[in-house]
Amino acid sequence: MADTSSRLWYFLLPDTGTHEFKVEDLCSNERLCYIDGNLVDCPSGTTCFTGPGASLLELRQTKDKRWHLLVNGLRVEDYNPGKHLKGDENSMRELRSMPEGSYTIAPKFTAESGGLKVVRRFRFILSDIFHEIGVAHKDWVWHFLYDDVVVDRLSHTMWEDRCTRSFTIPTADGGKLPVEVRMEWNEGKRLWYYALAVNHIPVLTYW
Repeated sequence: MADTSSRLWYFLLPDTGTHEFKVEDLCSNERLCYIDGNLVDCPSGTTCFTGPGASLLELRQTKDKRWHLLVNGLRVEDYNPGKHLKGDENSMRELRSMPEGSYTIAPKFTAESGGLKVVRRFRFILSDIFHEIGVAHKDWVWHFLYDDVVVDRLSHTMWEDRCTRSFTIPTADGGKLPVEVRMEWNEGKRLWYYALAVNHIPVLTYW
């Protein structure tokens, strides 16, 4: 994923659970760093930090100019919003090129951590609580988010003007509901149109 001025990683520690590390002005020596939403001391040029549970967090830039986060020496998995290798086209994780034991799996990916721009949102109520399905589209890949967390993706070619993706979302009682998203290209307006059904019930877009 191409680096931007802001990056967000989620990582998991055995004793303290899920955490997040966010950097603003990443390519500057005057960057701002946050651990679990709290601003941490970051003198000019600092790339190493003490994290939760006395863990070691390190920002490291590779030869291709991309920044990665290492936790206790292991690189945190990144989300690649572009095309994946053959066989992993629609997989959210792309780990075949990373040797076993050389990385730590990210517990989740969000629009921000994945560098995604949501182009359509659907809102609905489950058990008296508002929820949201978002759709992002980048580099011939659709990304589907449930409450801002990436839950599925679908790659396509420029010749495909109608596509459908089905997946499930969890419910409060531990069950699952079917979701279907339909995408159709309108050549006259040169726009993608989206339609959503949750549990076979159509849901209108709100943005």
